Amino acid sequence: MLTVPHQWRVRAGMLAVLTAVALAAVGAVTLQRPRQYSAQTTVFVGGVLPATRVDVDASVTDFETVIRLPQVMAVTAKQTGVPEPTLMHGLTFQRVPSSSAVEVSFRSSTAAKASAAVTVAAHQALRQIAQQQADGANEGVAAAQAAVRSAQSALTAFNRHHGVTDVRVEYQARQRDLSSLEVQLANAPASQVPTLASLVDLRTKELGVLGAVMPQYQELSTNLAQANATLHGAEQALTQAQGRVSAAGSPTILTSPTITRRSRVDLLARAIVATALAAILLGLALFAVVDRVAVSGEGFSHGRAHADGRTGLTGGGPAFAPEA
Repeated sequence: MLTVPHQWRVRAGMLAVLTAVALAAVGAVTLQRPRQYSAQTTVFVGGVLPATRVDVDASVTDFETVIRLPQVMAVTAKQTGVPEPTLMHGLTFQRVPSSSAVEVSFRSSTAAKASAAVTVAAHQALRQIAQQQADGANEGVAAAQAAVRSAQSALTAFNRHHGVTDVRVEYQARQRDLSSLEVQLANAPASQVPTLASLVDLRTKELGVLGAVMPQYQELSTNLAQANATLHGAEQALTQAQGRVSAAGSPTILTSPTITRRSRVDLLARAIVATALAAILLGLALFAVVDRVAVSGEGFSHGRAHADGRTGLTGGGPAFAPEA
């Protein structure tokens, strides 16, 4: 029967053999794996954001969300040849402190794929953000144009209702005409006074009518001016948004990817440490199970022997009384 120290020496040897075999297998697999290249680029997210946006944290979060959108992943996968699931799980982000810049990283079996993945994904995400702004600006321009048309139609209908092309222009023209008629009336011979006086009276009445509707005309004109100002602002916003769409595709919106080749020695060292720990824990667990099974078996044997002694049975066979 093995003594306890000898049992542990045997177990230690078995554990060492198990660990060595696992390490050899893991080492062989690790060394056969293709080299890994890591590409990293710094993306200047602020380049596609309106100057009025000051919530940098939200902007960075938006970028990280948009870069994982299905449409962005689909275009990136198509242009780089990297499967969408690999892109989804492989792209990593780290914000540059106190800025709106984000470092985007990706690992691949080739430097070209790693570099293409971070470059294409970043540009696509920036284009998506900028295009959303451009779409919003287009909607703003369309709404402003509709408001201008509505205000212009209201003013045109008002002028037409009063039989003039423009109430203000007609009012000013009649004022000048009235002033001229009053001068003529003051210097006219007696034969022309009745005619001139009649004209002065007519112009005065016309001025009274136009003057009475002038406040409403002013209001309609103000509405049109405000609508035009809004349209002008919307058109400026659209121009700026279109500029940001162009900036999203510019090479200067991100840095040239930095390529780092991951050392196989480093990968092997990590794999060895992880495998050794797993093998040791697995071996200890198996030994614990074996001990428990052995203890349970011994308990059962002792119980059986005790029961046989009480009934006079040995070896499991019947006991016969000696003959007289």
